Amino acid sequence: MIDKGTFTNKRLSEVILELEKSPNKDEFQLFGIDFWPIVRLHFFFNITRNNYKNITKPNNNNLQKNNNIKKLVNLGEADLFVTHRNYFINIDGKITDRVLGKIISDSRNPIILDLSDYSFHSNHIGNKIDSIKYQVLSLKVLSYLSPFILFPIFIFFFSKIRVLNKSFKEKHFNFKYALELVRKIFFVYYLSLYSSRLFKQYNIKSIYQSMYYDNFGLGSTLAADNLGITSHCVQHGGQSRNNPIFGKWSNIPVYGYQFLPDIFLCWDDISTESINEWAKNTEKHETKIIGYGWIETWKNSKYKNNIETKKNELLTILVTLQPSVDFLRSFLFEFIKNNHDGISWLLRVHPRQNNQEYIVALREEFSGVSNLTVESSETPLPEMLEISDLHLTFFSSSVYEAKYLNVPSIIVDKRGLDYFETLVDHGFATYAEDKNALYETIKNFLE
Repeated sequence: MIDKGTFTNKRLSEVILELEKSPNKDEFQLFGIDFWPIVRLHFFFNITRNNYKNITKPNNNNLQKNNNIKKLVNLGEADLFVTHRNYFINIDGKITDRVLGKIISDSRNPIILDLSDYSFHSNHIGNKIDSIKYQVLSLKVLSYLSPFILFPIFIFFFSKIRVLNKSFKEKHFNFKYALELVRKIFFVYYLSLYSSRLFKQYNIKSIYQSMYYDNFGLGSTLAADNLGITSHCVQHGGQSRNNPIFGKWSNIPVYGYQFLPDIFLCWDDISTESINEWAKNTEKHETKIIGYGWIETWKNSKYKNNIETKKNELLTILVTLQPSVDFLRSFLFEFIKNNHDGISWLLRVHPRQNNQEYIVALREEFSGVSNLTVESSETPLPEMLEISDLHLTFFSSSVYEAKYLNVPSIIVDKRGLDYFETLVDHGFATYAEDKNALYETIKNFLE
């Protein structure tokens, strides 16, 4: 059995490469579909999901929901944007999607699907035209029962998983894992069939999404491939070659995979490298550089939140927190508590930590620290970076925003070094493995 706690992303990528060398890898085909991408991604998330056990539910009260459904006026071909409320932010009194917003504004006929409640919106968030929440729930229930209803199919996949397990020296694929994986395969397949109906209903000509790798993303991408609709994945964070979602796909068919997007829309050259390494060998997949529209949108906005910390004579250090890290047990937590002379600390919680209870608890932990502010994720990250001299993180993709705003980053987690090795090599970030290394790095900025 694999010890989940010992895996860095680099090591996990190596294990996946080992799996993809297996002759059995090409046998996960049914209904003319190669389901290997689901097997690979499920393995990755199954190993890493223990990092997310204590995620706190975000508080989205600042974004008012509109439950009134309006009738859609058919305006011809449409672009579908699949997103989530975690990406919404209020800019100049208007709800903006920080990942897809620029592309949505350029679309002549955008239809937006918010996965947080499976609501459809026309032209902009708030103009609700439909909801598929109960339909998706029904498909999930059906997929839960399908291994027993369609038992021969379950046996088909289970036999492949057992063979894969025999060729893998670190035993992992037990019955519980196999059942969970097969249910996921059913769910994604059912979502693809349902998505095909939706695409025809709304006359969809292209799809844009920030996460192709969740259940709906995989299902909708398969449906798009079957219907000849162009699918795009829009970058929303790091795309390291050591991230199995984007990097080191091996033993890939010449055509590519139906579950992977046609086009990966990336911020810059560095972000394309890990994808181009394998995509260049396929007929289906490619990358395009579109820049980082969210930063430009923020720069051009009139919006400025009243954050407590303002630019001052102290060294201002922004720390971007993550729910997948036990911050209170990290050396960074102790470092902040013991090093605050000449430093103004600005702590930003992750959207999944964005509730008042967590923020208050964090402030209490640092009650004895002067010049420290805890900010919610409702405050735009670029605004906090603008008043910061330095950025600290475990492995948040905020290092990219910092790079765009010319703020040096320090990475304090080995996983971050795996993710952002290229940025470190290019001098945009520094790695500090312990409190002593962190102190020496910060001291250079204090002098």
